[in-house]
Amino acid sequence: MRGATPRAASSYGRLCDRASARVAERSPRLVGKPHRRAPHECVLMAVVGVVATVSLVACNSGVQGQPVTASPAPATVSTPAPPSATPTVTHTPLSPVSDLNLHAVDWSSVSVPGKSCLLTSAIRLVRGQAHLPDASFSTGYRELTTESTTPVYGRLGRGGTAVAALYLTCSTGGGTAGDTLLDSYAVYAGTDGHLSVLGLITARVQPAQHAGAATALSALHFRAGQITVHESYYLPADALCCPLGVADTTRSLTRGILTAGNPNLVAAGHPVNVTGIVTGHDYSGVVWAHDLITDCAANAYGSVMIAFLRTHPCRLAARRLTTFVLGDRQVALSIISAEIPGSAADAFDNAAKFIKLELQDGTGGMNDLLRDGHRIPAGPSAIPASEAFLVLGQDQSATIFDAWYLDGSTAPDAPELLNMENDLFLTDVCTIN
Repeated sequence: MRGATPRAASSYGRLCDRASARVAERSPRLVGKPHRRAPHECVLMAVVGVVATVSLVACNSGVQGQPVTASPAPATVSTPAPPSATPTVTHTPLSPVSDLNLHAVDWSSVSVPGKSCLLTSAIRLVRGQAHLPDASFSTGYRELTTESTTPVYGRLGRGGTAVAALYLTCSTGGGTAGDTLLDSYAVYAGTDGHLSVLGLITARVQPAQHAGAATALSALHFRAGQITVHESYYLPADALCCPLGVADTTRSLTRGILTAGNPNLVAAGHPVNVTGIVTGHDYSGVVWAHDLITDCAANAYGSVMIAFLRTHPCRLAARRLTTFVLGDRQVALSIISAEIPGSAADAFDNAAKFIKLELQDGTGGMNDLLRDGHRIPAGPSAIPASEAFLVLGQDQSATIFDAWYLDGSTAPDAPELLNMENDLFLTDVCTIN
């Protein structure tokens, strides 16, 4: 075997000496003590290209310049990094995959469950919609769309799993409420960095008499780790534009599965059909609340009005909360009809005085059913400031109307609403019974 040159050997020795000196400088344990090189403190590695023979030169051999065996091919020498005085091994654990940021997802192009439009396989949205061929409809297709590409975000379950609920509508593409086939919410999670579907929320209430008109999912809220969905379903007298039945259904996340509870019917009024006394127009509506009272003073507000009704008590009063369709808009009405006997001299004078007080500012009035806690689905908790107010009377009776639109703003004393109130006067929704 050929030996290494003394120059190479002495170079190795110098490398070891420098490494040992650096070790002594860095290690507090070695300061002031004779240093004996340990075999691991300085190791020379010779790497050979084709047939490699690796020889280790121990720095503590006490022999410098001793030949080092190597292959005939030239060796490439690299300087090893100086070891630490107290070598340690650090194990870096694998970090868990972070959950997907749901707010960063492009919701206009996600895959949604096929059941959202009556299919079995997943559907890929393109710019928030998908056209699915279907010759059974006049349009030739079914259309799946997102009302908004921004879902409702929240958390489910005890662990607070972050989820997103994307609203979807499957229809025949006709653009009217009667063309809707199914409303749904696809609920997604981003666990372990992947977008996954937890479930599809559809309506739990679908009256048989309106099998051709799908129940709408009007709102979704996250509360106490659960999902509450508001369903707007059709009552028998409802127009296609305006379903008035309301049900709430709660969903929970159980072992990774979205499960639904029983629907809670929040509101279920009774239908009413009346014919206007002026125009002869047929009105279809719903009475959501109705009561009869005999003590009008106890159901009034304002010191002036209360004092009047105590002095001139009503015989009976009927209060109603109703909704009617006017054109293509939903109108809410509070209607109070009271019978107030007159004096000995004039059988109708007290009813006239009552109407005058109702029309004056700052005198108070009768409590409507909203003030007593009753509600109209999707309606306010109080009569809006901007509304159509009208008081009409006949003989000993007086009827107070308040009307406003449920789907948008209402102009003060909107003429079409005043005309409607005048048309409803003395119909069945104003009778005192």
